[in-house]
Amino acid sequence: MLQLPAVRIYAEDWGRPGDVGVVLRVAGVDAGACWMRRVADGQGLAWVDERTPQLGIALEPPFQHRGLGEPLMRGALAAARAAGVRQVSLTVHPENPARRLYARCGFIDLGERRDYRLMLARLDDGC
Repeated sequence: MLQLPAVRIYAEDWGRPGDVGVVLRVAGVDAGACWMRRVADGQGLAWVDERTPQLGIALEPPFQHRGLGEPLMRGALAAARAAGVRQVSLTVHPENPARRLYARCGFIDLGERRDYRLMLARLDDGC
């Protein structure tokens, strides 16, 4: 998956200025991660502007549907806030139940973008 150019832009050369991410470990095992990166020139499905990082989140299959996504997301948003990030964007398929999680974490739906929903969280609102 990370070899796809549309996905690679979010992880390639990780650790650049502005990159923010957290890893969730459960019983010493990497269970998932949530990461954010600013990209330029309108790249990425969740592009809003050059100041707004786009967020990705993933849990390994054995850790999905166990209530771990919300603490992972909240930890990543707290890390972003501590790094001075003011807002974060993401896209989600309209039928993906994770939309409810994103809403609980402060993301608002900005509308459709190429068959996905564009969502934005303003971190200065205390999400």
